[in-house]
Amino acid sequence: MVESIGEPHFYTYAVIPINKKIEEIYSDKVFSQQGQVESVIIAGLYGLIKKEEFQNLTNLIEDLNEKYNLTGLNEEAIPIGANRFSNQYYFVSIGDLNSFNHVLKEYIEDPNRSQEEWLELMNVQNIDFKKMIIAIKLYMASSNVDPNKKALDELIQAIESSNNIPNGNYQLILNDNLIHKEDANGYKENSLEKIDLLKK
Repeated sequence: MVESIGEPHFYTYAVIPINKKIEEIYSDKVFSQQGQVESVIIAGLYGLIKKEEFQNLTNLIEDLNEKYNLTGLNEEAIPIGANRFSNQYYFVSIGDLNSFNHVLKEYIEDPNRSQEEWLELMNVQNIDFKKMIIAIKLYMASSNVDPNKKALDELIQAIESSNNIPNGNYQLILNDNLIHKEDANGYKENSLEKIDLLKK
């Protein structure tokens, strides 16, 4: 797992080849899945330029969590996905990088630009928000409790009516309290979901 330093903040992963027989690490042959790093850079930049809106989204979720006794992932589990801009409640991923090639070129040339500069370069008005995935995954805080449909319905309504959260294609999932430790995923048969809630 690799964590970025500074802004934009994101997690990704890289594969480091190792020859176990001679115990040698091939640091010059490190690689990542095609498009993986580029996708998290764009997601991280979107998180940076919409920092206030993402904080509003976090606040909205935390209010709902308190009302319905919900929770997100614990801090240690956040990097397990390691391929996106994320926090304990949601992650952002990019469905199509083609429209961001110019932004990636600018990032490679100078990653230390201001929030205002990135906002201008990303040209938010032209983003296809169907491809800007904001996946919210929440869990029941108590054990042996099925996901609460009323909580999910209220989350849907809050996202639809809020005008101060990020635009994107929201994917909402509410799980019970059991999480698979290997992949930090709690999705199962009783999970409730709302897919393709487009906010633009």
